[in-house]
Amino acid sequence: MASAAALIVVDMQKDFCPPDGSLAVAGGRETIPLINSLLASPGFVVKVATQDFHPKDHVSFASNHPGPNNKPFESLVEIKNLVANKPEETMLQRLWPDHCVQGTAGAEFVEGLDLDNVDVFVQKGMDSRVEMYSAFADSFGNLTGGAGGVNLDLAKTLKQRGVTQVYVVGLAGDFCVKFTALDAAKAGFEVIVIEDAQRCVDPGAWNQLRHELMPDKVEPMSVRSSSSAVDLAEKYWNVNVPEDQRTETCPDFLLGVSERNQAVLATRDEDYRPRDWAAVQHLISVGRIDELCRQPSELRRYMRYTYDLKRKYGSVLSFVQHERLHWQSLTPSGDPPFTNTNDYRIVYNDWPYGVEEGITHLVVWTKFLLEDDEATGRLTARAEQEIEDFVVDTFCGPGGVPRENVKWLKNWKSLKSIHEIGAIVGVAALGLTQMGFSAQDRQYKKTLQYMHDGQEKIAKRMKEASETIQPSAKK
Repeated sequence: MASAAALIVVDMQKDFCPPDGSLAVAGGRETIPLINSLLASPGFVVKVATQDFHPKDHVSFASNHPGPNNKPFESLVEIKNLVANKPEETMLQRLWPDHCVQGTAGAEFVEGLDLDNVDVFVQKGMDSRVEMYSAFADSFGNLTGGAGGVNLDLAKTLKQRGVTQVYVVGLAGDFCVKFTALDAAKAGFEVIVIEDAQRCVDPGAWNQLRHELMPDKVEPMSVRSSSSAVDLAEKYWNVNVPEDQRTETCPDFLLGVSERNQAVLATRDEDYRPRDWAAVQHLISVGRIDELCRQPSELRRYMRYTYDLKRKYGSVLSFVQHERLHWQSLTPSGDPPFTNTNDYRIVYNDWPYGVEEGITHLVVWTKFLLEDDEATGRLTARAEQEIEDFVVDTFCGPGGVPRENVKWLKNWKSLKSIHEIGAIVGVAALGLTQMGFSAQDRQYKKTLQYMHDGQEKIAKRMKEASETIQPSAKK
């Protein structure tokens, strides 16, 4: 890598990140581990973080325009180049929800971003009259400093430090990252967009956009490529691995993992924060179960574990069916859901999501498939009610767990490793529960005992699995 390279981290702010951002970009938080790895790299002579910092009356906010042409994401309005006193110059401006307003929480940098490694902060979009996606200039090409659109001349700042090469990452790939990269090229820098470390407003936009950038001397590059960009950040498969066990190439059991899992694997264990009960409840309630993930080193062990299972048993399904559930057949009885105990099993999740101590993670496996709405892919109202009744009867009966201390979810098909068996994932906050049983409460006592003993037994199983699948760790 050239010795005079800069890293520009674009708009990693709360309003651009799920689950609560007003202009949330899907997968925005997934880029944080890789961006932090880049920020920690000694190969950059300067590291920049940009921040959208709009006044309340900004021209891009749909709320500042009269109807009916004021629909966020859809409506376009004409704006004039008033900043340069050239009202004859006009362009169409897309309208957005209010976002990154000065003085609001949404304008703050997202949690987990390593700001200690940032050298220069750029606030942009401060002139209410004009859009400013780029950190270098507004949409008309004007650079206004001080109380205007941006707080400093970024091109001048970089050149004063001898920068000749710029790497761009952040949000959103199809807007602020794109225009920052294009303007950096116009300013004379060699520009590279690290595509693994960006996400787009339109999830499908990047494949087309990457081809559009290259004629403008902006090179999209992956840290997984064989080029010098791979040296910028630690390889995700080597994070949380002892130095003497790291490899130049990705191990077989991690080949083809999703970008989401790559992001988790690239996170240092010490930077990982397990979810507390409030966070678990919220993510399940808003349908963001993809935000529930395992501790990075546990995810690595889990992927090695399932890789070895497939080699030994042919499939994860075969192992779960015969070794975990002890089912000879997957054919359901034909009875209504949850009425025949031979049709389901309640077991610990051997590889639970990363949650705080006191929260137990159970899985209810079912021979019958849970009814989905073909149009939406979600559970039907009837299936939801059947599950709810089962959860209440099984977990929340006399002497059981208060209903507010139990949450259930059905894994998305894209998150399931086994599709031939139905599964309901249950989690319970035992720290809030008063346990009490009577002699006749055998079913409740058995179920709650799963939950009471769950954490200790899960930890033991994970330790045994780790020792089994990673004997080299004892060297």
